[in-house]
Amino acid sequence: MYENAVRIACIMVQFLALTFIFVRAIRLVRRVPRAMPAVLFAFAIMTFLVSDLYWLAFILMKQGTRLPFTPSEIADDGVLLLYGSGMISMYRDRPERTTGLAIASAIFAIANIALWIGWSGEWVKDIIGCFPLGYMVYGCVRALKLSGAFSRREWTLIGVGCAVLLTVQAAIFFCPDSLARGLDAFCYVVLFAGIAWFVYKLARAWRHSGAEICTVIAFSTICWCMCALYMSADPIWFIIDLVTTVMLFPALLALEKQMAQRQVTVP
Repeated sequence: MYENAVRIACIMVQFLALTFIFVRAIRLVRRVPRAMPAVLFAFAIMTFLVSDLYWLAFILMKQGTRLPFTPSEIADDGVLLLYGSGMISMYRDRPERTTGLAIASAIFAIANIALWIGWSGEWVKDIIGCFPLGYMVYGCVRALKLSGAFSRREWTLIGVGCAVLLTVQAAIFFCPDSLARGLDAFCYVVLFAGIAWFVYKLARAWRHSGAEICTVIAFSTICWCMCALYMSADPIWFIIDLVTTVMLFPALLALEKQMAQRQVTVP
């Protein structure tokens, strides 16, 4: 009962925040026509709102019922696809080959899906979820690379962090409970350290870089948070979910600033 009350409160707070962001996003789309990143962001927030509405109805009316695919899970996959499309659309005219980034993103997504299947046992749903997750990761990684937001050393840090997380999470399945709890706590430390590092990079970019890099880092922070959500259980899940919602505000502000600088107009 207490857990449901906390979840309902989180959903309501998130719904109010998303409604505000959605209204701002629609205004941005109207003010800056043909700005594809803004359009995709608005659709993503709308899909996020639909997911929250379903979750609220589910908790109040159908708690305990399990479906192969719930509307909220389908909506979540849509959010991932829209975020990824928004990042890719920012650099759609860049000719650089990014095959290596696509392969790395696919490997990361497949490794996550393998872990999800180990946790939940839901093969079909988790395998289908691999594609939206990989697409979002690829969109953010590609945007980070083409924008030059991170140095070579920082890319190495990200790669090592992801490899450590996936390796330790996999090892938990084969460890005794006492050791598994310690390894799980270590993973949470790495996840939150990653969030803090992305936020730090965003704060520095806000002071020293342009709106484009701020937009890319803000959405990449959201990408890290969403991956962290899928690796977390209650009550940590609620905390990361709140951080994800909060990060939508700087993402919106950076996108508004970027679109204003582009001064996109209809011919």
